[in-house]
Amino acid sequence: MRPQFALIPVLLLSACATPRMVRYDEPVPTLPSNWSEPLPAAAGVADVTDLKTWWRGFKDPLLDRLVDQALVNNLDLKVAAQRLIVARAERDALSSTLKPRIGISANSLQQQTSRRVEWPRGIGFTDTQSVQLEASWEIDLFGRLRQSVEAADAELGVAEEDRRSVLLSLLAEIATNYVELRSAQERLDIAERNVDRLKATFDTLTRLQRAGLASGSSVAQARAEWQSALAQLPLWRGRIARHSHAIGVLTGGFPGDLGQEFERTPHILPSAPALPVSVPSQVLRDRPDVRGAERRIAAATARQNVAVADLFRAFVSRSPWVPQQAASARSSPQPAPSGVLRQPVARRCSTMVSARLVSALPRQSRRPSGCNMNRPSASPSGMLRMR
Repeated sequence: MRPQFALIPVLLLSACATPRMVRYDEPVPTLPSNWSEPLPAAAGVADVTDLKTWWRGFKDPLLDRLVDQALVNNLDLKVAAQRLIVARAERDALSSTLKPRIGISANSLQQQTSRRVEWPRGIGFTDTQSVQLEASWEIDLFGRLRQSVEAADAELGVAEEDRRSVLLSLLAEIATNYVELRSAQERLDIAERNVDRLKATFDTLTRLQRAGLASGSSVAQARAEWQSALAQLPLWRGRIARHSHAIGVLTGGFPGDLGQEFERTPHILPSAPALPVSVPSQVLRDRPDVRGAERRIAAATARQNVAVADLFRAFVSRSPWVPQQAASARSSPQPAPSGVLRQPVARRCSTMVSARLVSALPRQSRRPSGCNMNRPSASPSGMLRMR
């Protein structure tokens, strides 16, 4: 049996032992088509346009302005946006590996040696410039580069969903703190009116006691109720300050920036909007954490396929080209020995096609005795290196 035919069973057995790539299919969750409770008669399918600006359903101009300010100045949202930009740049960098790459480099060298040295004989002053052009292309035979790009696409989707999650949390926190703030302001107004009413009752019973028409126990009870209601006022003021400070930080400012503005505006609790109702599957599709988890699974699957592709050989074709060097000499220089340009070796097993043209320095105007240096001729060379 010929040697080349004897390798066929070995290749077949090695192919059986090699792990296979996993094909990723987007999971489809099994969900009920309707909710467990019956929907109202006026409920319909969710309107995506209305859900994107759901906070405008409160019909509160101040809340709308706070949300617009937070979308521009919130620091967490800016950080998430920068991470998204980084993920897009990494994806573009990986996708560029699928195409041939061309590079160019230039070098300038100046040397000066004394011509009075006996050995090696000095050459005076030389000025050499060189330019190198290199083109390379990796043949994606086993899909390693394609799977890397798919992993980068999935990571980009994760960054996008993380940004949406931060955005959704930001909008929810602003709306929640705003509603809690207005609610605390209304309760403070009610508590202040209650304090005034209890104070009036206490004053009335005090006058009645002086006239002999009320007992001392009723006056003491009225005083205790008035003091108890009065002690509740700092609690509501503290809640108002806490929600006001939270909104100030969420909008990208300082805690005390919006306190006076909240006091000037009417203390009216906004009414809840009539949000559209959707099916369970639509609710899950609208959640950025669920979509981000799906993208993480896709990225992990693609990285697994990249690891499988790394078990095979990679083929990189490189072709460096060095034009003839340009050199100038002064003070009757002597020729320096021509250097050899070494071709770089690929990181993996690679097929390398190289063409090199190396020329000697300019011919010397005076050749010293006892020194025999011939001008080498340019010769292209090619090699195949396997790791």
